[in-house]
Amino acid sequence: MRLHSDINVRTTILRGLFLTGGIFIPLAGLIANILSPEFYDPIILRLIIGIPALAVVFLSFRYQPVKTNFDRIFWLFVLAIIPWICFLLYSNSLQPVYSLLLFVAFMAISLGFDDTHHLRIYIAGTTLLVVATVLAVESPVMPKNIMLALYFPTIFITYFVISYFIRIGKQLQVSNNDFRALLDSTEESIFFINRDLTINKFNVKGADGASHLIGRSPKEGDNMLAYIFDEEKKHFIASFNKALKGETTIVEKHLFNEKKYSRWYEIKHIPVKSEGGEVQGVLFTGLEITKRKTALQSLEKSEMRFRNVFQESPIGMALISSEGKILSVNESFCRTTGFEESELSGTQFSDISPAEEAKTTLEEFQKILDFEIDQYRRETRYRHKDGNEINVLEQVSGISEDREIKFCIAQVVEIEQIKKTEDLLRDKNLELEKTNRELDKFVYSAAHDLRAPLTSVLGLIELAKMKPGEEELYKYLGLIEKSVVKLDDFIQEVIDYSRNSRLSIMAEKIDFEELIARIFDNHNYLSGASDITKKININENGGFFSDKGRVEIILNNIISNAIKYHVPNRKDSFISINIENKPHSSQLEISDNGQGIGEANLDKIFNIFYRGNESSTGSGLGLYIVKETVEKLNGVIDVKSELGVGTTFLINLPNSKDGAEN
Repeated sequence: MRLHSDINVRTTILRGLFLTGGIFIPLAGLIANILSPEFYDPIILRLIIGIPALAVVFLSFRYQPVKTNFDRIFWLFVLAIIPWICFLLYSNSLQPVYSLLLFVAFMAISLGFDDTHHLRIYIAGTTLLVVATVLAVESPVMPKNIMLALYFPTIFITYFVISYFIRIGKQLQVSNNDFRALLDSTEESIFFINRDLTINKFNVKGADGASHLIGRSPKEGDNMLAYIFDEEKKHFIASFNKALKGETTIVEKHLFNEKKYSRWYEIKHIPVKSEGGEVQGVLFTGLEITKRKTALQSLEKSEMRFRNVFQESPIGMALISSEGKILSVNESFCRTTGFEESELSGTQFSDISPAEEAKTTLEEFQKILDFEIDQYRRETRYRHKDGNEINVLEQVSGISEDREIKFCIAQVVEIEQIKKTEDLLRDKNLELEKTNRELDKFVYSAAHDLRAPLTSVLGLIELAKMKPGEEELYKYLGLIEKSVVKLDDFIQEVIDYSRNSRLSIMAEKIDFEELIARIFDNHNYLSGASDITKKININENGGFFSDKGRVEIILNNIISNAIKYHVPNRKDSFISINIENKPHSSQLEISDNGQGIGEANLDKIFNIFYRGNESSTGSGLGLYIVKETVEKLNGVIDVKSELGVGTTFLINLPNSKDGAEN
């Protein structure tokens, strides 16, 4: 920044006059004595005038009292010149010549006028006085015509010179006033500081700021350090010295005083240079930025919250500039497209789409910029990094400020993922609906099947009380046993169903021979079990691994049904079991030549609580549990049956050998 070291024009002019007088007056007398030895003009008198004039010029730069009282000192200097001029006039009888010199001196004094109108009056009066003096007094040195010939051009030139200075002075004064008004209207506290840290000038805001923080108003000539907090003086001096070297410094400071007056300021130290580039002082400014700082801190917190939501969102998100360039993307967006953030940042958002889709993207984006729509939502396609295209659901919204779109936010979800989620939800709902239906049937059937054996037992007990004969008693006890066995079977089926639903699969090696033998032994109590031929063929082939408890449930229910529903009195009744173990699965075939199942009922036998006919003694849970258990083991079950001929169950179960070994 460039600024005159002293804006006061009057002070500058007076300095020039003193400097001219201090040099010219002794030098002119010396030249006059050399050219005219008869001229009486002691050099000592000129030195008495010249030396003080030079001293005043020097002191005006160093001492404020001299600068402040410059006008008074000037008039004292003029009063000192007038007796000297009078002495020369009477000593040398050169009144006309020295009248001219006296006029020139008073013309110099006229520089103090601030109006050309007053200057004209002053010159007119002085001209009449000089002309009258020249015409009235004879000079032994200079004729009158020469005297007047010198006088009038001098008057003409002097008038225009002084008028020019007055005009320039007014312009500088107006500029000075405008500059002062500008300083006072600004929101910054401004101080012009001299190289010695004294205050040259300051504005109203600077005075108010010092008054609030320090408790007193500054004055010109005070040391600036008196208005700086002790803990800040070291930093202030360091920045001040940098400014004296031509370097501008800008810092933000949090300042507060003992009265808890707390403010944030932006503080600058700017070098003040002359026209020649010399640093003459420092411009010290302080702008209160408390509101801006508070708003900035709030903005930073909001940005942090937005950034956290943006980055942690499970939905793909992209921040897009008003020019359509990607500024930032979150991890979900990268996972969806396969690109890294560094690969997407700075690229056009429309470039992520194929050419035919990019055109639509640009059109919709322009509508947001033109405030035709707030947002758009559509299904589109993106280019994946692997070269394939993916279907996505895209929603883009504009964020505006002062009726201008600053940026847009795109939210992207892969449609395949949405469909997978919807399919999963649909499957879960279907499974839940199925479970609810089965639960309703189970509650109804369980209540009936649990109460029926108990009711039979209670009835038989009453009959036993009425007919205490031993034969009748054994008969009733047999019936009671049958009802209790039936109840026990139903409870066991419920337990099997519960275990299959809750327990995880525990794979172990299955010994089919031992397992099947135990199942047949457990069913020896059933009517006709001993009359049925068992045909068992097992091909181990390295062994089979699966959940032993669930495999037992499957075989137990199928074998139990084969025994219960065999054809009584048939001599060739049989149950055939063929098992073929393979590396990855086991094929089970269980056949019988029992009552069989009619074609109309064959597709219903795996339904919960389904009974093939009224004579069925089971609960209707057995085969339902078999199917659920096979599916739990990721197996497949099929059935073939013909009424009056027999039934064959075909089961394929995966071999879990690897899982068991792990």
